[in-house]
Amino acid sequence: MAADNDPNALQLELTNAHEVAAMSTGEKREAVLKAVNACQLNTIETRVAWLLNHFPKTRDSDLTLQIRYWQTFQSDHFTGGPVSILDYYRLAKLTTLARARATIQNKLNLFQASDEVKKHRKQLQDGERSNALKKRASYHHSAIYIAASTDRSIHQQRWSPVKCGWRQTTSER
Repeated sequence: MAADNDPNALQLELTNAHEVAAMSTGEKREAVLKAVNACQLNTIETRVAWLLNHFPKTRDSDLTLQIRYWQTFQSDHFTGGPVSILDYYRLAKLTTLARARATIQNKLNLFQASDEVKKHRKQLQDGERSNALKKRASYHHSAIYIAASTDRSIHQQRWSPVKCGWRQTTSER
C-alpha cells in the first residue's frame, strides 16, 4: 500500500514493477541509485534504499528500518508511541521492508550491512537450509507407474493396461 494513500500511487508501483522486472541487475542497480539521488521515492524499494543510504543503522536491523520507515514515510499513522490496531493495518509490514532491504543488499549489492551482521545472516541462512534439507529427506514418497499399449482397429482405439506396479522411494538430494 502506498504511504500517501493515493490510489494512483499503488498503480504506479505495480506499473514500475513490470518495467523493473525486464531490467538487468546492473540496470536495476543504476535505476535505484538514480531514484535515491533524485529523491524520487515512488516505490517501497526506493524508499528503503533511501533510508539505507541516509541511516546506516537501518542496514543492520530490520526493526530499526521499519521504525525509521514509519517515522519518515508514514508519520500520519505513526507518531513514535504505541500503534493502534487500525494504524497497524495501514503501516508497512516488517516482512515487506525486510524483503526490499534483502533485494537491495543481496541482489543489487548496495548499502551493505556490517561484516558482523552479514556473517550472522549467513549462519541463519545456512541453518535454515540445513533444517529444510533434513525435513525433506525424512519424507517417503510412493510412486505408481503404469504402462499401457494400444490395440488399434479401424473404428476404435482401446487402451489396455499391460503393467502396473509401485515403488517406494526416498528423496535424498
